[in-house]
Amino acid sequence: MDTMATKPNDVRLTILMRLREELHVKIAFAEQLLNLIHRFTHRVSSCRPEIIKVGSLPDHPIIDCGLQTVEMMTRADMRNDNNLMLARNK
Repeated sequence: MDTMATKPNDVRLTILMRLREELHVKIAFAEQLLNLIHRFTHRVSSCRPEIIKVGSLPDHPIIDCGLQTVEMMTRADMRNDNNLMLARNK
């Protein structure tokens, strides 16, 4: 009779442990996403004066290359953010 009483408790404990594991995974993912978004906004805000300065310089192939590099980095960061958001929603 004792074994019958412990089996439902074991099932409940197993379910609670799985739910807790899922919660920990979601919390870790949310923390990573928050850190990534924070890093992205910090990079954009810290590069803003540089982007404005470079944009006001006269046309030159090296300057154009630098602007293109900054734009590509920003797009890549935004793509990573979008991919993380999509993965979180799945």
